[in-house]
Amino acid sequence: MSLLLLNLVFSLFSSVFSSYIMANEQFIFQKTLLLLKTIINPLIVLPVLLLGFKSIGLVLVTVFLGCAVNVINIIFCLKNLDMKFSFQNLDKALLYEITVFSSFIFINMIVDQINWNVDTFLLGILKGTSSVAVYSVAGQITLYYKTLSTSITSVFTPRIHYLATANNDHELTVLFVKIGRIQFLLLAMVFIGFSFWGKPFLVFWAGGEYIEAYYILIILLISLTVPLIQNTGIEIQKAKNKHRFRSLLYLFIAVLNVCISIPLCRILGGVGCAVGTAISLILGNGIIINIYYYKK
Repeated sequence: MSLLLLNLVFSLFSSVFSSYIMANEQFIFQKTLLLLKTIINPLIVLPVLLLGFKSIGLVLVTVFLGCAVNVINIIFCLKNLDMKFSFQNLDKALLYEITVFSSFIFINMIVDQINWNVDTFLLGILKGTSSVAVYSVAGQITLYYKTLSTSITSVFTPRIHYLATANNDHELTVLFVKIGRIQFLLLAMVFIGFSFWGKPFLVFWAGGEYIEAYYILIILLISLTVPLIQNTGIEIQKAKNKHRFRSLLYLFIAVLNVCISIPLCRILGGVGCAVGTAISLILGNGIIINIYYYKK
């Protein structure tokens, strides 16, 4: 816990540098570094675990690699991007604006965590640990599905903010549509592939007792696809400082999800929880947010 906390503190401090690299569109350097970290991690973790260091060894490797990446980012910003800091003439009005802006993003992140963890929480109370394990398998693949979409959007973040600052709404709309089409092509391939071969894959990967995860996953993927091909709109909202509505909408979705999922969980278990989440996602992220995009 102490090691992970230390890693978190250092990561929070150094996040300004990774953001600066992204703002300068140095994606090749940034993504290459993250890719190397991902490849090196198991190569170090495996021998450490085989030597018998257990969880402490695993955490030490995580902290070491995290700190190494952050140090490299700091050096790159200071030397290659000529990053400067000024602690004089603090703009209080700007600081207040940043605080308000960030607070709604923080609310959105908290509600998002509640929304995606409420199903396993309800299953743990109402159905037991075996149902939680089955749902977690579906949740893990859903996370990969989401990452496939968001990794594309993150590359276009500086461009979106540039167009928003220039009030170029036409170009923003064109970019929104183009990125959405690329995301849909990728997600559709994954979804169609999993629809046909998901059952044997889950049996091979997790075991026959996890077959229910297939039905949970299909329900979640269907309801997630529209929001995931439109997540460029989230960055546009942030760039235009119109993300407050979405934060409040997410709060509504989370409450609705809990209200729907409790009775469905009692009747259908994990599938019922997935249906409750799907209904709230389709209503909030599929219908209401699109009305907001169109109007605002």
